[in-house]
Amino acid sequence: MNSMDVEDALRREFAARAGRLPEGGQDPYGGLTRRIARRRRAGAAAAGVLVLGSAGVGAVTALHGSRSTPPAPAAPAVSVATVVDGGCGRTPLRRGGAPAWSATAHAPADLTYVVSAEGNAVGFLFVDRLLGGKHEGAPQNKILWALRGTGTGPLTISSHPLGSATPQAHQTEPGIGGGSYPSIVDAPAPGCWRLTLDWGGGGTATVDLPYSRPDAAE
Repeated sequence: MNSMDVEDALRREFAARAGRLPEGGQDPYGGLTRRIARRRRAGAAAAGVLVLGSAGVGAVTALHGSRSTPPAPAAPAVSVATVVDGGCGRTPLRRGGAPAWSATAHAPADLTYVVSAEGNAVGFLFVDRLLGGKHEGAPQNKILWALRGTGTGPLTISSHPLGSATPQAHQTEPGIGGGSYPSIVDAPAPGCWRLTLDWGGGGTATVDLPYSRPDAAE
């Protein structure tokens, strides 16, 4: 599945889970589409510069022969993971430098994300903060999961407050292929919640996520 297919699938899956399928050409998740489009344009511009640069080097070589050796291109900058405020339990929130294998999810590079304790699941957060309890009219708790391992089945998410076995919540997500699972993961109440992810075939992971009160200050 290429990035265009993933973009369309994400938009529709998130919309379906929110009960708001796109109608009349309106895109309730236009922000995601615009960010991915900006990344494509930036990549195309960089490719154009590379082509022009290569043409210039070729012209110099033709004029001066093999005596001129073009300088080696600079190594691309490597994004480093940075821990940001807001995590809970044993799962910090991070930005930048997501595991290379999670790139199959095609998540925008500027999203905050979490990595499971086992290192086999990455959850990209499509909201600035997750909200616990009822939060009508507020952004949905959209999370795109990228999973690694032998499991190939649907993703089951079970959650409970950290330090307490109850209350519990359960949901199942079918996924869109390539180990990508869009989801809207709500919590019955604010607090730190432990999520157990199970996608069959021995694929399991645990993540702690913070859920804020809807009326709490940003």
